[in-house]
Amino acid sequence: MTEQIPAEEPKALAASVQAVGVAFAVLEQLANSDVPVGTSELARRLQQTKARVHRHLVTLRELGFV
Repeated sequence: MTEQIPAEEPKALAASVQAVGVAFAVLEQLANSDVPVGTSELARRLQQTKARVHRHLVTLRELGFV
């Protein structure tokens, strides 16, 4: 018997994976920069909204990564 996956689950998983990708992209930009980089500059480099980058930075700070 094959278990059925609800239609919402793949969308949630895709959003989670995408969020992890953005978080790692933020960390990569910070790690590869010789100078401090602000939220606006990170958003520009990553082609993301400032709000989204800010949310990731807040979470990464709370976890002790930035």
